[in-house]
Amino acid sequence: MKGFLLFSFYLGGAGALFLILGAIGLANLNKLMSPSDEKFSTDQVKNQLVNGVKECAVREALEETTAFKEASSFSEEYTSSKFFEIKPIEPNTCFKAIALPKNNKKHTWFEIKIKEKGTFLKTCGDSSKPGCKEGNNW
Repeated sequence: MKGFLLFSFYLGGAGALFLILGAIGLANLNKLMSPSDEKFSTDQVKNQLVNGVKECAVREALEETTAFKEASSFSEEYTSSKFFEIKPIEPNTCFKAIALPKNNKKHTWFEIKIKEKGTFLKTCGDSSKPGCKEGNNW
């Protein structure tokens, strides 16, 4: 145990990165369950948007590329669900993304952008639909 703690301390920033990416990976496990519940799917896609933008911030901190598909939450295998499809707002950055509904009558779109370091702008299209609050934010 003592050796593990020393090894973890030695890793420093890299250890923290592995913990962050592990947590993001766990959050994406819900995708594998193929939910049928619409509220769950709405919450899931909003979490995926947040995770993708956080991954982007980590990539930027590590001086890696920040193209949309570079964030694993925005990779092709994770950007489509039963009710939503996640697309880039600008393909050259993973700091801005939108989840578009596959059925506009039941769902609305959700968008996320980083305003400043650590603060997000989260907007949605129709506050009468699940997951979108009054004032068109989430």
